Amino acid sequence: MNSNFEIKLDSKSNEKMIDVKKSAMENKKKYLENQEEVSKEIFLNQYNESGKILDQDYKNYSIDDESLKVIMGIDIEKIKKSRIENAETIYKKLRLNKHIEFLINTFNGQDGLLFVPIILKKEIRNLLRKYLIENKVYLPVHWPLDDKINNIFEQELSLICDQRYNENQIEWYIDLIQNFINCQIN
Repeated sequence: MNSNFEIKLDSKSNEKMIDVKKSAMENKKKYLENQEEVSKEIFLNQYNESGKILDQDYKNYSIDDESLKVIMGIDIEKIKKSRIENAETIYKKLRLNKHIEFLINTFNGQDGLLFVPIILKKEIRNLLRKYLIENKVYLPVHWPLDDKINNIFEQELSLICDQRYNENQIEWYIDLIQNFINCQIN
């Protein structure tokens, strides 16, 4: 049996989608860094538009040259190490907080996580998200309401631990969480 899974790629990339997506990323950066008057809706609409372009014209495009250069320069081991260290910091700092429950109770020290999901009382989680946003910390929830299982949607908060953040940044926002919860509960 011959199993050839090679797919022939188009020699060009989807330039229209790439241009819109790059613009969205640039506007998001400006928004987060308060560089210019860019509203959140602008880059969110651009991300949405880039997705629609891809949905309407999806085929085996090649990657663009700029993206390929970025990918080729990625240090995978450095990313993995950073994610592991950040996740360890989160588990270490929150392990003793009796008001926070980890969705995954143990961290094996080998997984390169994007986030560490925690469970909080619904009221606390919502107030905490609002407080964090006021302090420019944007933590997502990852289970949509449609997939509600044991009310996880209303209680879960994903603590980001990927390579974009260093240990000091992780500790800073974890301290914000700890202080907020301690003030709310006590």
